[in-house]
Amino acid sequence: MARWFTLFALCLAALAGVPAAAQVPGQDVPGTEGVGLDQNLGQKLPLDLAFTDETGKAVRLGDYFGQKGHPVLLTLVYYDCPMLCHVLLDGLTESLRNVPAMPGKDFTLVTVSFNPDNTAQQAQAQKAKNVTDMQRGDEVGQGWHFLTGSQQNILALADAAGFRYRWDDETKQFAHPATLIFVAPDGTITRYLPGVRFDPTDVRLALREASQGTVGSIYDAFLMLCFQYSPHEARYTLSVMKTLRLAGGSTVALLVLLVVVLARRHASRSPLSSV
Repeated sequence: MARWFTLFALCLAALAGVPAAAQVPGQDVPGTEGVGLDQNLGQKLPLDLAFTDETGKAVRLGDYFGQKGHPVLLTLVYYDCPMLCHVLLDGLTESLRNVPAMPGKDFTLVTVSFNPDNTAQQAQAQKAKNVTDMQRGDEVGQGWHFLTGSQQNILALADAAGFRYRWDDETKQFAHPATLIFVAPDGTITRYLPGVRFDPTDVRLALREASQGTVGSIYDAFLMLCFQYSPHEARYTLSVMKTLRLAGGSTVALLVLLVVVLARRHASRSPLSSV
């Protein structure tokens, strides 16, 4: 029972955008000083950073950007995390089951461990679990990459992403925020979705925003006309002004069409048309 209560508290903390270890609002928790999330929108990630993928191959962060103009969905976790990181990845996996866009085909997923002691074997095990859980076929694995790296390069990436974490000697765990980070093909951060559970519509809209309109359907384009991101609610919400403008524009277009149709009918019934 205590374990489930702790899990519930961690989820609430992540959804509130506070450090994962801060389980009680308003209470100072030792070990969480300096932990948080700075939403560095417009910041470019250092794409020349070196990492190791789940197969043990040396890669650069930039290897996953600029591929066919695909946006990147970045997550920062650590593979031996006792709880929160797995809750985050499970929440992402569950959401992506209901997102029409396909990893590898429409966008790229990159998960980076901020624990420099994590290994490629741990990355491979984490990948196998999440790819299987997504239930969208083995091809998902071609578009989801799990990386490990050196302390220096991890810190450089986390700093650029505004991801502030720290090691807690007392609990022997990392205190850290939980978020999805959406990045444009050129490495520019376009959106954050903090939390551990994600509405598929929010993910769809964030991917479309990061791709500058190239990812998604006509329906997604329509949603972007009606919804805008709310920093206060940390999600996309219906914009009254956008909706009114869209409705007004549609009304004007329908009126113009009606006038044209009536004018043509009137012209066809005119005596001059039979001469």
